[in-house]
Amino acid sequence: MSNPTINCFGCSFTAGLKRAENSWPEELAKVVPNYNIVNYGYAASSELFALHMMRQVKKNQGDINIFQITSPYRVTSWKKNDDWSQNLVQRTDNYWEFDRMPDDIKVMTASTYLPSAKKFHKQYYSYMSEDTLCVQFECNVELGKQYADYSFRHLGSKNDAKVSDVFQQEIAEIAFKKYCYDDHSHLTKEGHVFQASWVYNKIKELL
Repeated sequence: MSNPTINCFGCSFTAGLKRAENSWPEELAKVVPNYNIVNYGYAASSELFALHMMRQVKKNQGDINIFQITSPYRVTSWKKNDDWSQNLVQRTDNYWEFDRMPDDIKVMTASTYLPSAKKFHKQYYSYMSEDTLCVQFECNVELGKQYADYSFRHLGSKNDAKVSDVFQQEIAEIAFKKYCYDDHSHLTKEGHVFQASWVYNKIKELL
């Protein structure tokens, strides 16, 4: 990768859920062809996983890290991996994303979990208070922002992550719903094109 790189970190809102709908990082690659775009997003992952990825990925001079802050109440577990690049696949001349992830990465949210983790899921969310989970989230986000050149949220409140930009809040509600293909606010391809343009306008002074 001889060109400077924009590294993108986040959950499914960054990773994309369907190849047919791609993702905003893939659309961003079309907007800035002189940059390599690497999508480290992972569906249902926590802010701690994104923080870990930002610490692991080597950032060279001229590179940019974008941190899409996910939601509180998430747990991601992984085994040590010193070279995440081995899981990347090149989709276009300047775009890479995770092709597959190791089986030893496990994700859990307040509403989703692996069948094998049902008992742990119930115990964890019964034991951990909402305040504890929110403080944990806020601390990880604050540290994550130190590794990022630009941070934003796809959904949620500016206050709980202390960010100035929330994609959903900055566009009309009708437009946002038009771009969603499911009830969880995942975007269509047209939505990702729009979001890529939105992200570009936020970071263009860094380019």
